[in-house]
Amino acid sequence: MGLEALDSTKPADVSLAELVQVLEGQGAIDIYETNLRSAWNAVKRNGLVICSDVFSKIDREDIIEIWNLEGKQLFLSFHALRYFSYTLEELRTLPFWELFDRDVRYEALFAEEYVRLLKSDMKTTYKVNIPTHIVKEKRSKCGYVSEVTPKYMSPLKARDGRVVAVIYTCSARRLEN
Repeated sequence: MGLEALDSTKPADVSLAELVQVLEGQGAIDIYETNLRSAWNAVKRNGLVICSDVFSKIDREDIIEIWNLEGKQLFLSFHALRYFSYTLEELRTLPFWELFDRDVRYEALFAEEYVRLLKSDMKTTYKVNIPTHIVKEKRSKCGYVSEVTPKYMSPLKARDGRVVAVIYTCSARRLEN
């Protein structure tokens, strides 16, 4: 689909994922650079202090997420749109557990990682100890199933030094469902 194909459709009919795909294919944007800049802007907009090493750990195809400690997602990179059929609004406003299903043992591992992050005086980005697992869409018409490989977490701190959010990265691969 080229840019001319977008002209003939109603804006509501074009998903954000399709638009990103078109712009990337036209050489109009570099999704990796856009994801990094957007994540940096989300950190700045929320007044957070970031570890200096986090961006060196992010690969070109990684999904970048920023979560506050209340479980609200503050940022989600465009790469997520390749693996999930939810709209960006759904992904940003609905809790993970309402949108996705995964084995509860992985939920427990994520909880352990958050506790580890909060209890320690973590100053750098670190590799998480969570294995690759399957994530299934619960509420979408498409019902995509993806294999997710958690990679890194990095503390985000308020100006007073308290950890108030986290950057999380993972890679994903959509499976046939």
